[in-house]
Amino acid sequence: GYGDGFCGHPMTAVGQLQRGRAAHAPARVAFIAEKHCPEGTICASKVKLFGTNHLLGGGIGQADEQRSDEEYEWNCPASGQFSSGGYTVGDTKGTCQQPDDCLCIPRGATKGNLTDGTERLG
Repeated sequence: GYGDGFCGHPMTAVGQLQRGRAAHAPARVAFIAEKHCPEGTICASKVKLFGTNHLLGGGIGQADEQRSDEEYEWNCPASGQFSSGGYTVGDTKGTCQQPDDCLCIPRGATKGNLTDGTERLG
């Protein structure tokens, strides 16, 4: 699970309150954690969920539901922008919600094909 961290590195969890729509509605606590990729790896995230053109420091793109679940692009959503060194895990839009939404991949990994900036992991 996410609590153990990925790639052998622990994560820091942060609780974030989100107010309900009605004044009497209880606040909801969203799960948010920042995951850091270990040295020698780079982050890649699903194009289907985060779109293309993952520019470092740029905003999170629109999902592209027509893309394959196996297509990844370098850089991952982290604190509302793209980062090569880690990603945000959570249960809200714009975060990595499933274990394979964002991956830390060893630099120079050869188990994939890069086409137009999109990595298809083999």
